[in-house]
Amino acid sequence: MKQIIRAVQLLITKRKFILFLGAVFLLVPTAACAQVIASPDEQAETMPESLWPEQEQVTPSTQPNPIANQNQGAPYGTVVMMQKSVKCNDTSVIKNYIQNTGGMTPITFGTNLNEMGAITSLIQVYANPINKRFVIIEHFATKKSCILSHGNDFEIMLLRQEIPN
Repeated sequence: MKQIIRAVQLLITKRKFILFLGAVFLLVPTAACAQVIASPDEQAETMPESLWPEQEQVTPSTQPNPIANQNQGAPYGTVVMMQKSVKCNDTSVIKNYIQNTGGMTPITFGTNLNEMGAITSLIQVYANPINKRFVIIEHFATKKSCILSHGNDFEIMLLRQEIPN
């Protein structure tokens, strides 16, 4: 009988020990990790504005307009982000539309690079010298293109270097 009582006491002691260990393994990490977690707004304030600060010197930062709700304009020199709807389709459809409908031909192009220097898109200007209409297209590697802007009275202005007298 003493052996049975001893076995039951040992089992109860082991259960208490296991419960104690379980509580320690649950509560200690919780207490250690119980730090004040900042909200996303506070984290954005503490993070550096750019991973490439040398680019920030050349290009002003494009922050959302902080006073968009007010009747006043943004402070002078502030670059404001805006939304603009663009028309996009397959590249072949866009090229066909520009060349057949507007009679426009490519005049010039440039590339858009990401932070790593890889080309993300090709920007082309198409124009019709007869009716002076133009369109600016962005072509992507996914064989999609978007009309960024279009207009009238296209004119080529070449840069002239002045000769000092």
